[in-house]
Amino acid sequence: MCYIISFIIYQVLLKTIQDQDDQNILLKQTQARLITQEKLASIRLLAGGIAHDFNNILTSILGNIELVADGL
Repeated sequence: MCYIISFIIYQVLLKTIQDQDDQNILLKQTQARLITQEKLASIRLLAGGIAHDFNNILTSILGNIELVADGL
């Protein structure tokens, strides 16, 4: 009888450990996805800033070209 109870306790503990391992794997996957999303958000922000600066430069160049063209 004692062996049966020991076996049942062993099985329950083994299942608990396996569940924890599965949860740890899921947690690591979720963390990796979050890090990837944060990196992509940073890249989008950087690209938006570069595009904005480039647009400002082009606007000033085109504005000066229009002033020169109107003066001729």
